[in-house]
Order: sequence, then structure tokens, then C-alpha cells
Amino acid sequence: MIFGKQRKKIYKYPNLLIKLYFAVGSVLLFVFFIIYTNTLLSSFRYEAQVVPNLFARFFSYSAEDDWESLLSQYIFEEIIANIEYPIILTDQHRTPLYWKNVGIDENRPFHALKHEEQYSLINALSKMESDRNMIFLYYTTENDSIINYAFFSESRAMKQLRLMPFVEVAFVLLFVLFGVYAILFFKRNEKDILWVGMAKEMAHQLGTPISSLLGWIDVLSNRVESSSKDSDLKKLVQFMENDVEQLRKVGNRFGKIGSEIELKPVILHDLIQESVDYYKERLPHLTHKIDIIFISKIQNIKVNVDPDLIKWAIENLIKNAIDAMQKKGGSIILIAFQDKNKTHIIVQDEGKGIAKSMQTKIFEPGVSTKSRGWGLGLSLAKRIVEDFYKGKIHVIHSVVDEGSTIEISIPEK
Repeated sequence: MIFGKQRKKIYKYPNLLIKLYFAVGSVLLFVFFIIYTNTLLSSFRYEAQVVPNLFARFFSYSAEDDWESLLSQYIFEEIIANIEYPIILTDQHRTPLYWKNVGIDENRPFHALKHEEQYSLINALSKMESDRNMIFLYYTTENDSIINYAFFSESRAMKQLRLMPFVEVAFVLLFVLFGVYAILFFKRNEKDILWVGMAKEMAHQLGTPISSLLGWIDVLSNRVESSSKDSDLKKLVQFMENDVEQLRKVGNRFGKIGSEIELKPVILHDLIQESVDYYKERLPHLTHKIDIIFISKIQNIKVNVDPDLIKWAIENLIKNAIDAMQKKGGSIILIAFQDKNKTHIIVQDEGKGIAKSMQTKIFEPGVSTKSRGWGLGLSLAKRIVEDFYKGKIHVIHSVVDEGSTIEISIPEK
């Protein structure tokens, strides 16, 4: 269908859905930020306890203890072994002795590493030093010389904490953008539903006068048959019958908007030929003569379509071509063929053409190159072809004051 029943159910309470989105989304964001923040804080919990634990261990040693050796052992076994941030210990010449969390095997000495590993380790050390992330691990008072250096960089938790404001802002922006998109989406579809209601109401309103006209034409036709031998009058009555029948079909088409549509195999050639014949009889033949030529390679080929809707789309293209040629005349050529599992219908005119800047816009509702009209014909054709048949309609070629070529392609289903 052009506007499905399921879509209308979703859009029945758009304001409620939007309120639920912002209410539930805000709560979920709040919960996410709390969990994310607590996760980061738990990562800092051990790091925050290192210094108090170190002081506690220092004061627990007595004067007789070799506290210097015990502290060194504590630092290596309890602190360095459990840290999560990159660290490199070196001798006084900055030759790496021990490293951790730098992506290089920690169980091999520096001289046993591959050349590229040594180079990578030295580069990491240089970056830590340039960032001034360096401390004197141990130092003697006898000759006032530094025995070891410790180089380090930010832990993963610290980096995540630094990024946290940006992450939160990004999530809030995405949340707001999705909300704004939802509002615009529902507003647009509210207009669609409004058009569906207007279309159905128009079909309903047209039904009574059309039925009445058909009845009166039937009465007139019977009287002409019984009392007149004027062939022209009979022909005029026949034209009137055809026009009112066409009006009835238009009413039925509007009534199908928003309803379930059943596809059925029909000979598309015959449908196009009916539309061509209908307009041929109503074209000007004296001033600005317009001729319609139909070249078909799909005779006796059945395509799964809804007859009324596909004719509606094709007739909109023909009518648009006729309007474009009112002041100059010429030929309108329709070509129908099948290729690569698709049925193609091409409508070519010699009218006023379409400016390049307008060639993609003319299928939008309300856009028209004519001084009069609502600009709904091509938009409706696009809606039928693309939304209903999953096909495509586009301008192949157009030159101002020379004419336009528009193609409809319908894939086989």
C-alpha cells in the first residue's frame, strides 16, 4: 500500500512516543553515566591506596629490619606487579631493566629483545621522559648518584577519565539528534496521514455525483439511440461516457490510498495503450499539434501491478508532457521494454524542458515548473513507483526548450 496500516498504527500517538523516547532515554543515559563513572573510579581505587599502603608498610618496620630491602621488595611485588599503567625501570644510563604494560615481552632481558622491540621500547621511554613522567627510584647518599630511573605514562583509566566529558557530550548529542529526527519524522508522516484522509474523503465525495452523472449519461445515450441518427452527437455522448468513467477511476484511485493493494498479473502494454488512446482523442490538432507515439516491446507480457495505480503514474507523466508542450506542439514518445528483470517505461517529450537544478526536485511534493498547479503529479508518481513497486523514476535527460525524457523502471517480484 502507499501508506500502510502498520505505519498508521505507529503514528497514531506520535506525541506519546516522543515523550517516551525522551523520558526513557534520559533515564538510560543517566544510568549509563553512573555505571561508566563508577567503573572508572573503581580503576583508581587501587592506585589511590598505593601511597597510604606504602607509608603503612614503612612505619611497620623496626629499626633492626633491613627496611630498605623490604621496601624495595614491597614495591616490586605489591605495587609494580599490580599496576595497570605503562612503566619502564632503567639503570643510571637509561638502559631498560624492567618494563610492564608497554606491549613487549616482560620475561626477556633488554639485550635478548629483537631490534625492532628494543627500538619500540626506547621510543616509549623517550616519550615518557618528554612528558616528564619520570622519578628517581633509588639514590645513594654516599656518592650522590642516581642508581635507577622509573618512567611511566597515564593508565588506561586515566585516559578514559580524560575522554569521559567528550564521551558524555557525544552520547547526549546523539540522543538529542535522534530525538529531533524522530520529531521531524513524525511531523512529516502526520502530513502523509492528513493527505491520506483528504484523498479518501475526496474519493467519497466524488462517488455520489459520478454515479449520478453516469446515470444521466445512460438516459441521454438511450434517447440519442432512439431518436437521433446524428453520428457526431452519438460520438459526443460516447466521449462524455469515457470522461465520466475516467473520473470514476480517478475517484477509485484516491480511495486506494492508505488501503491494502493486491498485485495481480496484467498485460502492461494494454494499460499503457488505453492511456495513450484516451489522451490522443483529447489532444489539440489545429494549433500547436501534439502527437503521442507508443513503441512497445512488451506485448502479451504480464507484470504484477495494480492496474489503476500504475496507470495513474503513467498518465501523470503523459499529462506533464502535454502541459510542457502546450505552446509549441510536437511529439510525445512512449517506449516500453524489459531488460535485466525490469520493466522500463520511457516518456519523452519536446516541451520546455527542465533546468538541471530542478531535475531532482520536481518529484518533491509542492514543486512544479508550471505557474499553476500544486506540484503533486510527479510526486504521486514517484510515491507509487518507489514506495509501492520498489522501482525507480528519474529524469534521464532534459534540455531547456528542447524537451525531457523520464523513465520508470519496475523490478520483477
